[in-house]
Amino acid sequence: MGNGGGDNCLAGVDVHYDCNTYSAIGGGGQKTIEALANRFCGYTENGIQKILPHTVNVYQNNGGGQCGWTGFEVTCN
Repeated sequence: MGNGGGDNCLAGVDVHYDCNTYSAIGGGGQKTIEALANRFCGYTENGIQKILPHTVNVYQNNGGGQCGWTGFEVTCN
């Protein structure tokens, strides 16, 4: 997530969010973890939204304001 990093940092990622989107989903706080869990581990069963047990980890965090970026790994169990 973020504006920095470039294409070489996106190899193998499932989704990329720019800084505006990152800020809108919490900027790295609990709201971000919930949004990522819902995006990747969420499903609907009998009309009810559910989320599988999950872990969300930061695997890289490069500061730098608008040029920085943070990588998250979401694992659904």
